Amino acid sequence: MMYLFLDYLEVLLVALLICIFCDVEQKNRYCLISSVISFLVMEFMQTYDLFGNEMAYAITIINFIIVSVMKKEIKFYNFIPCIFSQWISVFTSTIVLFFFKVITNYNIENIIKLYRIPIIFLARILFFTLIVVLNYFKSKIKNTIIEKNKYLLTITMMLIFGIYFILLNDIGHMHLIIDDIYLVLL
Repeated sequence: MMYLFLDYLEVLLVALLICIFCDVEQKNRYCLISSVISFLVMEFMQTYDLFGNEMAYAITIINFIIVSVMKKEIKFYNFIPCIFSQWISVFTSTIVLFFFKVITNYNIENIIKLYRIPIIFLARILFFTLIVVLNYFKSKIKNTIIEKNKYLLTITMMLIFGIYFILLNDIGHMHLIIDDIYLVLL
């Protein structure tokens, strides 16, 4: 039951971050629809052990479609926050794993087996903290970085997104054992 709550919390935080940067008018409705659909997709894919790029692609594309439907227009640079939210999710988990590795001096496999719930919980807290910080600087980020380079950023993010998840397909989910996984992800 705790895993279901933490999974839902992750997709809710992803929806919140996307909602902030895509300027969706009905924020509560978007967060509810996006988080419920993403949660159902996540649980379905986890049931069949489809982690990694399959789940990331599915959730990113679903969020992009929901944003496009809610805004009644398709703007490909709305894909940037959809990708970015997945990266932040992986990044926060990586930071927490690194933190536990430094403190405990265990390898990644043992850390994930012994401290799974605290790692997931702390990663969600770090994710929420980053959302608050990004929301505070939203106008500066959106006006200076995204608006001036939106087409270049969109193409670059789509390419990086594809390469990133192809390279890290199974590494992040322990199908391939790499002791210093946090270095690869960082």
